Amino acid sequence: MQILVTGHGAPPQAVGFDGLQQRLLFTRLSLSPSSAYVALQLNPGRPEVRPEKQRKMKRIVVAAVLPIACTWAARHESIILREGVGLSAAEADKACQIGVVHPEKVRLLAVDVIPPTNRLLRGIGAKLGFVSSQTIGMTLRYGILIQREHRGDRRLLVHELAHVSQYERFGGFRGFLYQYLQECINPGYPLGDLELEAKKAEESYY
Repeated sequence: MQILVTGHGAPPQAVGFDGLQQRLLFTRLSLSPSSAYVALQLNPGRPEVRPEKQRKMKRIVVAAVLPIACTWAARHESIILREGVGLSAAEADKACQIGVVHPEKVRLLAVDVIPPTNRLLRGIGAKLGFVSSQTIGMTLRYGILIQREHRGDRRLLVHELAHVSQYERFGGFRGFLYQYLQECINPGYPLGDLELEAKKAEESYY
């Protein structure tokens, strides 16, 4: 695998695992105050690549995209906090039972399609398994996106509130997203501890 990063006319720098025949996923990322280009070569094309090397490749990808993911998540959380609605009294009480420290900060926003709209993050999410056309909920710290037709799904809300609690526990975007993405690699989505914890919350509270 090879990761190429360049910006402001600087020559691209390659990181790791040259020579493997892999499909190129390329996107232009507009990150203030500069524009950056990130190229990620995914999908090892050689069957002899060992599973442990593939996991190492994906860990490098996680490290490369984490700052981008955090920036994207913070931007979309601000939109949800501005346009979303707060929890009802019953929902806030449920959030407290789950372990959310600040339920008053949570906002819900019903949307037709769950992001991410960023090509890079959408590609990585699909590759790791946690974003697809079937995604009906996504939590960005205190902002929760719910697909409009599932707005009344209480089990889904409990699941997403469990992720809010996890964000608080891990100290915000960077801590939570790093752990979550790592678990999407090993053992793989949806078998990681964070996702299983959210699933357990569903079963415990509904």
